[in-house]
Amino acid sequence: EDISSNTLVIFLSDNGAWVQPNAGLTPRPTKGISPFDGGSNAPFRGGKGSTWEGGMRVPLIVRAPHFRTTPQPDFVRALSWAMDLFPTVLDFAGIAIPRGLKLDGSSLRRLIAAETSENEGREPLHECIYYWREKSLYAIRCGALKAHFVTRAGFNSSDGGTTHEPPLLFNVEW
Repeated sequence: EDISSNTLVIFLSDNGAWVQPNAGLTPRPTKGISPFDGGSNAPFRGGKGSTWEGGMRVPLIVRAPHFRTTPQPDFVRALSWAMDLFPTVLDFAGIAIPRGLKLDGSSLRRLIAAETSENEGREPLHECIYYWREKSLYAIRCGALKAHFVTRAGFNSSDGGTTHEPPLLFNVEW
């Protein structure tokens, strides 16, 4: 048995692309072919540092040995976040979460190991996901609905954010 048959491989971005790396953080001029000198999160709005979908929605690629009966990849659409990785790794390693320890994440194992295709028969991991920036709650997503209490362009230090009362509400699956 080789190491690839017993290794969990995870690829995850920390945020969406930094669409404006020169947005107030540094005096350095942009060197790209456009003034944005960054990536694209199309078709989503926003980028790294924002709570818009372009800043938060990123692909997660997992290769878990011994769970698929076909060589074809299985695509799962599920609401998850980076905090799910720690309990997932513990679960695959057979290590129990210590009693009394409350984690914000949930193991992705049941999504990875599910024998059903697509989303058939899979229950959501989280009722809601909370988007914090430092000590403030900026947005919350529950299922397809996302409410923005504060919006901010990203890490631009000149953008203190805009508070929304009532919050902006979107169906992010449309």
